[in-house]
Amino acid sequence: MTSIGRMGYSDSDATDGLGFIYKNNSLLYEASLMIGASTTQVSNNTRNDSGAADQHFAKKIRVYKEDDADVAFTGISEFDDSLSPKPINITVKNTVRAYSNSPDDKYVITEYELKNKSFNALSGIYLGLFTDWDVDKNGNDIALYDVFNRLGYVTSKFGGTSYAGVKLLTTTGIPIFNPMSYEIVGDPLEDRNGFSISEKFLSLTSGIKSTSLGENAPNGYDVMFVSGTDLLIFLQMVR
Repeated sequence: MTSIGRMGYSDSDATDGLGFIYKNNSLLYEASLMIGASTTQVSNNTRNDSGAADQHFAKKIRVYKEDDADVAFTGISEFDDSLSPKPINITVKNTVRAYSNSPDDKYVITEYELKNKSFNALSGIYLGLFTDWDVDKNGNDIALYDVFNRLGYVTSKFGGTSYAGVKLLTTTGIPIFNPMSYEIVGDPLEDRNGFSISEKFLSLTSGIKSTSLGENAPNGYDVMFVSGTDLLIFLQMVR
Protein backbone atom coordinates (compact mmCIF):
# COMPACT_ATOMS: atom_id res chain seq x y z
CA MET A 1 0.00 0.00 0.00
CA THR A 2 1.02 3.65 -0.26
CA SER A 3 0.34 6.95 1.47
CA ILE A 4 -1.39 8.39 -1.62
CA GLY A 5 -4.06 5.81 -2.45
CA ARG A 6 -2.23 3.68 -5.00
CA MET A 7 -1.93 -0.07 -4.54
CA GLY A 8 1.02 -2.18 -5.62
CA TYR A 9 3.30 0.67 -6.66
CA SER A 10 3.82 4.18 -5.37
CA ASP A 11 4.68 5.49 -8.84
CA SER A 12 2.43 5.35 -11.88
CA ASP A 13 4.89 3.49 -14.13
CA ALA A 14 4.98 0.27 -12.07
CA THR A 15 7.99 1.34 -10.00
CA ASP A 16 8.65 1.82 -6.30
CA GLY A 17 6.73 -1.22 -5.11
CA LEU A 18 6.12 -4.94 -5.52
CA GLY A 19 2.89 -4.92 -7.50
CA PHE A 20 0.53 -7.74 -6.60
CA ILE A 21 2.52 -10.95 -6.37
CA TYR A 22 0.88 -14.37 -6.66
CA LYS A 23 2.85 -17.59 -7.12
CA ASN A 24 5.99 -15.52 -7.71
CA ASN A 25 4.39 -13.53 -10.53
CA SER A 26 3.54 -9.85 -10.29
CA LEU A 27 0.10 -9.57 -11.85
CA LEU A 28 -0.48 -5.83 -11.51
CA TYR A 29 0.79 -2.85 -13.50
CA GLU A 30 -1.37 -0.12 -11.98
CA ALA A 31 -4.03 0.29 -9.30
CA SER A 32 -4.99 3.89 -8.69
CA LEU A 33 -7.78 5.77 -6.95
CA MET A 34 -10.31 8.10 -8.60
CA ILE A 35 -12.92 10.19 -6.76
CA GLY A 36 -15.23 12.16 -9.02
CA ALA A 37 -17.67 15.01 -8.48
CA SER A 38 -18.14 16.34 -12.04
CA THR A 39 -16.73 16.23 -15.56
CA THR A 40 -14.14 18.82 -14.49
CA GLN A 41 -13.51 17.58 -10.97
CA VAL A 42 -11.97 14.14 -10.47
CA SER A 43 -9.34 13.83 -7.76
CA ASN A 44 -7.08 10.95 -8.77
CA ASN A 45 -3.60 9.54 -9.23
CA THR A 46 -4.35 7.64 -12.46
CA ARG A 47 -2.62 7.85 -15.85
CA ASN A 48 -3.74 10.95 -17.72
CA ASP A 49 -3.81 12.44 -21.22
CA SER A 50 -0.33 13.93 -21.12
CA GLY A 51 1.71 10.74 -21.03
CA ALA A 52 2.11 10.74 -17.26
CA ALA A 53 -0.33 10.49 -14.34
CA ASP A 54 -2.36 12.91 -12.26
CA GLN A 55 -0.89 13.43 -8.79
CA HIS A 56 -3.75 14.96 -6.81
CA PHE A 57 -3.30 13.28 -3.43
CA ALA A 58 -1.04 14.70 -0.74
CA LYS A 59 0.23 12.50 2.09
CA LYS A 60 -1.02 13.52 5.54
CA ILE A 61 -0.20 10.43 7.57
CA ARG A 62 2.49 8.10 6.29
CA VAL A 63 1.59 4.40 6.12
CA TYR A 64 2.00 2.72 9.47
CA LYS A 65 1.33 -0.78 10.70
CA GLU A 66 -1.33 -1.29 13.35
CA ASP A 67 -1.31 -4.35 15.60
CA ASP A 68 -4.35 -6.53 14.99
CA ALA A 69 -4.60 -10.04 16.42
CA ASP A 70 -7.20 -11.09 13.81
CA VAL A 71 -5.20 -10.35 10.65
CA ALA A 72 -1.61 -10.79 9.47
CA PHE A 73 -1.22 -7.15 8.44
CA THR A 74 -3.17 -3.93 8.94
CA GLY A 75 -1.78 -0.77 7.40
CA ILE A 76 -3.26 2.73 7.68
CA SER A 77 -2.50 5.96 5.87
CA GLU A 78 -4.26 9.28 5.30
CA PHE A 79 -4.15 11.76 2.43
CA ASP A 80 -6.20 14.57 0.90
CA ASP A 81 -6.77 15.98 -2.58
CA SER A 82 -5.09 19.33 -1.95
CA LEU A 83 -2.75 18.87 -4.94
CA SER A 84 -5.65 18.82 -7.40
CA PRO A 85 -6.22 21.97 -9.49
CA LYS A 86 -9.92 21.58 -8.64
CA PRO A 87 -10.03 19.76 -5.29
CA ILE A 88 -13.24 18.27 -3.93
CA ASN A 89 -11.81 19.09 -0.49
CA ILE A 90 -11.82 15.62 0.99
CA THR A 91 -9.56 13.66 3.30
CA VAL A 92 -9.22 9.92 2.78
CA LYS A 93 -8.28 7.39 5.44
CA ASN A 94 -6.99 4.24 3.72
CA THR A 95 -6.88 0.95 5.62
CA VAL A 96 -5.45 -2.21 4.07
CA ARG A 97 -5.79 -5.66 5.62
CA ALA A 98 -4.07 -8.89 4.58
CA TYR A 99 -4.46 -12.43 5.89
CA SER A 100 -2.03 -15.34 6.09
CA ASN A 101 -4.28 -18.40 6.31
CA SER A 102 -6.01 -20.15 3.38
CA PRO A 103 -8.34 -19.29 1.69
CA ASP A 104 -8.05 -15.68 2.88
CA ASP A 105 -4.41 -15.39 1.81
CA LYS A 106 -5.46 -14.86 -1.82
CA TYR A 107 -6.72 -11.31 -1.40
CA VAL A 108 -6.25 -8.06 0.44
CA ILE A 109 -8.98 -5.68 1.59
CA THR A 110 -8.55 -1.97 0.96
CA GLU A 111 -10.97 0.45 2.60
CA TYR A 112 -11.37 4.14 1.80
CA GLU A 113 -13.08 6.35 4.37
CA LEU A 114 -13.88 9.83 3.04
CA LYS A 115 -14.31 12.98 5.10
CA ASN A 116 -15.48 16.35 3.83
CA LYS A 117 -13.15 19.25 4.61
CA SER A 118 -15.32 21.96 3.06
CA PHE A 119 -18.15 24.03 4.52
CA ASN A 120 -20.69 22.58 2.08
CA ALA A 121 -22.34 19.18 2.06
CA LEU A 122 -21.24 17.01 -0.87
CA SER A 123 -23.40 14.66 -2.90
CA GLY A 124 -23.10 12.90 -6.24
CA ILE A 125 -19.62 11.63 -5.43
CA TYR A 126 -18.22 8.52 -7.13
CA LEU A 127 -15.25 6.43 -6.05
CA GLY A 128 -13.45 3.83 -8.12
CA LEU A 129 -10.20 1.98 -8.67
CA PHE A 130 -8.55 1.96 -12.06
CA THR A 131 -6.70 -1.35 -12.38
CA ASP A 132 -4.42 -2.66 -15.10
CA TRP A 133 -3.87 -6.37 -14.47
CA ASP A 134 -1.20 -8.13 -16.55
CA VAL A 135 -2.08 -11.78 -16.09
CA ASP A 136 -1.17 -12.58 -19.71
CA LYS A 137 2.24 -11.10 -20.52
CA ASN A 138 1.27 -10.94 -24.22
CA GLY A 139 -1.78 -8.82 -23.51
CA ASN A 140 -4.24 -11.49 -24.68
CA ASP A 141 -6.69 -10.78 -21.87
CA ILE A 142 -10.42 -10.75 -21.32
CA ALA A 143 -12.26 -8.75 -18.66
CA LEU A 144 -15.42 -10.14 -17.08
CA TYR A 145 -17.93 -9.00 -14.49
CA ASP A 146 -19.81 -11.24 -12.05
CA VAL A 147 -22.96 -9.25 -11.28
CA PHE A 148 -24.03 -11.37 -8.30
CA ASN A 149 -20.67 -11.05 -6.54
CA ARG A 150 -19.93 -7.49 -7.73
CA LEU A 151 -16.62 -8.82 -8.96
CA GLY A 152 -14.65 -7.56 -11.96
CA TYR A 153 -11.74 -9.72 -13.05
CA VAL A 154 -9.22 -10.45 -15.78
CA THR A 155 -7.78 -13.66 -17.16
CA SER A 156 -6.15 -14.85 -20.37
CA LYS A 157 -8.20 -15.37 -23.51
CA PHE A 158 -6.42 -18.70 -23.96
CA GLY A 159 -6.40 -19.90 -20.36
CA GLY A 160 -3.45 -21.13 -18.38
CA THR A 161 -3.02 -17.97 -16.30
CA SER A 162 -4.21 -16.67 -12.96
CA TYR A 163 -7.46 -14.79 -12.43
CA ALA A 164 -7.11 -11.36 -10.82
CA GLY A 165 -9.69 -8.73 -10.03
CA VAL A 166 -11.50 -6.37 -7.71
CA LYS A 167 -14.63 -7.12 -5.70
CA LEU A 168 -16.86 -4.35 -4.34
CA LEU A 169 -17.59 -5.21 -0.71
CA THR A 170 -20.17 -2.53 0.09
CA THR A 171 -23.77 -3.29 -0.91
CA THR A 172 -25.25 0.16 -0.30
CA GLY A 173 -24.21 1.87 -3.52
CA ILE A 174 -24.67 1.26 -7.23
CA PRO A 175 -21.76 -0.80 -8.58
CA ILE A 176 -19.47 0.49 -11.31
CA PHE A 177 -17.65 -1.65 -13.87
CA ASN A 178 -16.14 -0.09 -16.95
CA PRO A 179 -13.74 -2.29 -18.99
CA MET A 180 -11.40 -0.53 -21.43
CA SER A 181 -8.56 -1.16 -23.87
CA TYR A 182 -6.35 1.12 -25.95
CA GLU A 183 -6.70 -1.44 -28.78
CA ILE A 184 -10.35 -0.50 -29.37
CA VAL A 185 -11.28 2.38 -31.66
CA GLY A 186 -13.20 5.04 -29.75
CA ASP A 187 -12.11 3.75 -26.34
CA PRO A 188 -11.05 6.41 -23.79
CA LEU A 189 -7.59 4.80 -23.75
CA GLU A 190 -7.34 4.47 -27.54
CA ASP A 191 -4.13 6.48 -27.92
CA ARG A 192 -2.61 4.91 -24.77
CA ASN A 193 -2.23 8.30 -23.11
CA GLY A 194 -5.73 9.65 -23.59
CA PHE A 195 -7.45 9.43 -20.22
CA SER A 196 -8.75 12.90 -19.49
CA ILE A 197 -10.59 14.18 -16.41
CA SER A 198 -13.93 14.14 -18.26
CA GLU A 199 -13.29 10.56 -19.46
CA LYS A 200 -12.40 9.50 -15.94
CA PHE A 201 -15.66 10.94 -14.64
CA LEU A 202 -17.59 9.18 -17.41
CA SER A 203 -15.95 5.89 -16.47
CA LEU A 204 -17.07 6.42 -12.86
CA THR A 205 -20.66 7.26 -13.74
CA SER A 206 -21.52 4.71 -16.42
CA GLY A 207 -22.64 1.99 -14.00
CA ILE A 208 -21.98 -1.48 -15.39
CA LYS A 209 -21.02 -0.49 -18.91
CA SER A 210 -20.45 -4.08 -20.02
CA THR A 211 -20.03 -7.46 -18.35
CA SER A 212 -17.22 -8.53 -20.68
CA LEU A 213 -14.50 -7.25 -22.96
CA GLY A 214 -12.25 -9.26 -25.24
CA GLU A 215 -14.29 -12.47 -25.30
CA ASN A 216 -15.28 -11.94 -28.94
CA ALA A 217 -11.87 -10.74 -30.10
CA PRO A 218 -9.66 -13.46 -31.65
CA ASN A 219 -6.73 -12.70 -29.35
CA GLY A 220 -8.51 -10.81 -26.59
CA TYR A 221 -7.23 -7.35 -25.64
CA ASP A 222 -4.82 -5.72 -23.26
CA VAL A 223 -7.61 -4.78 -20.85
CA MET A 224 -8.00 -2.45 -17.87
CA PHE A 225 -11.09 -1.57 -15.91
CA VAL A 226 -12.61 0.89 -13.46
CA SER A 227 -14.64 -0.59 -10.62
CA GLY A 228 -16.29 1.13 -7.69
CA THR A 229 -19.53 2.68 -6.50
CA ASP A 230 -21.44 5.91 -6.08
CA LEU A 231 -21.57 7.45 -2.63
CA LEU A 232 -25.26 7.90 -1.90
CA ILE A 233 -24.83 9.62 1.44
CA PHE A 234 -24.01 13.27 1.82
CA LEU A 235 -20.52 13.89 3.08
CA GLN A 236 -21.01 16.45 5.84
CA MET A 237 -18.21 18.77 6.79
CA VAL A 238 -15.84 17.85 9.60
CA ARG A 239 -15.51 20.58 12.20
